[in-house]
Amino acid sequence: MAQEPEEGHSTEGDEGYDGGPIKSFLEHLEDLRWALIKCASAVLVGVMVCLYAGNYVVKILMRPLEKAVISYPAENQVVTVMLGTNRLGIWQLGAEQQAAFNLNAAAAPQPFSVDDITDLKALVKRLNEKADGVSAFIAGRLDADAIAGLASASLSPTNSGRYQALLIIGIRRIVQGPSIYEKKRFEKIKLGEVTTALQKRNPQGADLIRLNRLLLEDAFPKELSPDAGRFVTLELQPITIESGTNHVQVMGWSAKTTPNPGHMDISLVVLSPSQAFLVGFRLALFAGLALASPFLFFFLGQFILPALRIHEKKYLYRGLAFAIPLFFSGVCFCYFILMPAALAASQLYANWFGFESTFWEAGEYIGFVSKFMLGMGVGFELPVVILVLVKIGLISYSTLKKARPYMIVINLVLGAVLTTPEVFTQVLMAVPLQILFEISLLIAWYWERQEKKRAAAADTTIDT
Repeated sequence: MAQEPEEGHSTEGDEGYDGGPIKSFLEHLEDLRWALIKCASAVLVGVMVCLYAGNYVVKILMRPLEKAVISYPAENQVVTVMLGTNRLGIWQLGAEQQAAFNLNAAAAPQPFSVDDITDLKALVKRLNEKADGVSAFIAGRLDADAIAGLASASLSPTNSGRYQALLIIGIRRIVQGPSIYEKKRFEKIKLGEVTTALQKRNPQGADLIRLNRLLLEDAFPKELSPDAGRFVTLELQPITIESGTNHVQVMGWSAKTTPNPGHMDISLVVLSPSQAFLVGFRLALFAGLALASPFLFFFLGQFILPALRIHEKKYLYRGLAFAIPLFFSGVCFCYFILMPAALAASQLYANWFGFESTFWEAGEYIGFVSKFMLGMGVGFELPVVILVLVKIGLISYSTLKKARPYMIVINLVLGAVLTTPEVFTQVLMAVPLQILFEISLLIAWYWERQEKKRAAAADTTIDT
């Protein structure tokens, strides 16, 4: 252990210090050794805790993936294939595949409901104006009082609900009736691939109901919801077929329509026996460092603070008062806002290039998420670093102003290094960092202005 300082060997009379013993070089090394031992112990305990609670840490890191909002391109059905509780994959069918599988016939066609109207005001306006053949045809077969009532600006909520119910009943009657398709009636309407493929088959029964619904969705794409029956889950299950005295088991399936999930459905996988442990240890290391960080700051502070002068401690305390909240603000901003957008963009690019993006490698995902959040937290420390340098006189407002173009490039480079290698996510990270730099620039300008005012006031006092 370090020996006590010699008697009278203190800083009590030194300018700028708040008193306390002065230690020799070896004594400082001894203090550093104990500080490092305590930091290593805190990290080790944090890693062990996070290894034990690894499944909970994974759930926390999976949240941005579950909250990432995506939109499926085109209009074709999106099919999720399940075997028991295992998801085998998600596929978007082509027009010919959708017509061949005819999954909506397996699950009864869904009639229109109030929830299927996405823009009631626009729908009623088109029915009133009868600007095209479809609008005129539909309006002629609906309750005229309901359309006029919904178009009234002074309509009460009670009457609005009643008229809307009448409107839905009329639309259901049209969909469940004879085919509404006529070439002249739909000449101004662009029909989708699925609608055209089904129309060529001359459908009857449930398929005809489905066709009528698709025709209305194509005619009113902004007013009626196009997603009913589009998202289907196929559940594979063994079926026993009796053939004389033999019993043959084959794989059958049942289909059911599901609502648009609106978020990514990605599974994380490991590709080797040892990878699960290696990924788990890497995850525990990242989480353990985060868990032990308050203790690390405390132990390092015990070693560093006695060597600082009074005014240096003052600046350090002020800096920490802003640095810690800014760091956690950056991490939270990344976790709740940037990360879901970045993950959705990555799947969008994968679909654009034609790659399968149902399964992601667990280690790559955890490394990306951890690096992204840490980088965003460190990036939010930019104002503290800049303003401390301004306060101690190393840089000035004019220097910062000249550095603005370089900071734009630096922020874009940081966005490219710390996020997915595509422009959208890079800009998402660079924009808040640039905003923080502009705020720092504004504060530096204010400080310089106040300093000039104080200097001018001091000169005036001396002259008088």
